[in-house]
Amino acid sequence: MKKLKTVRKTSLAGEIANRSFYDLKKQVVAVGGLTALEQERVRDIIRNAAMSVMNELDENIGTFLVRIGAMRKYQVRDVLSLQKKGDGRMFGEIAIEFGYIDDRAIKRFMDTKRKK
Repeated sequence: MKKLKTVRKTSLAGEIANRSFYDLKKQVVAVGGLTALEQERVRDIIRNAAMSVMNELDENIGTFLVRIGAMRKYQVRDVLSLQKKGDGRMFGEIAIEFGYIDDRAIKRFMDTKRKK
């Protein structure tokens, strides 16, 4: 069994700024040799780092996606309502599951933020 390396949040935040969160998530899921608990811990680290990056951005993802026409306001409200009820997933994860958007919309959001 491989030991889980400690990853600094700041280095993950930089990585997320350069790559799509969902690309990183796919890599974590594909990691072999880690126990389910270790994989979940890595996912949590990435999710927390991504959330800290998102908190630093001036326009939130819901507003951006409505502005570019990728989502409607009621869809954003659906996602936010689910998060408010305790769903710990990120906005994009829920919106993708509902079929409101795809990875390209998230990538577009991250690309726009990277340019600022």
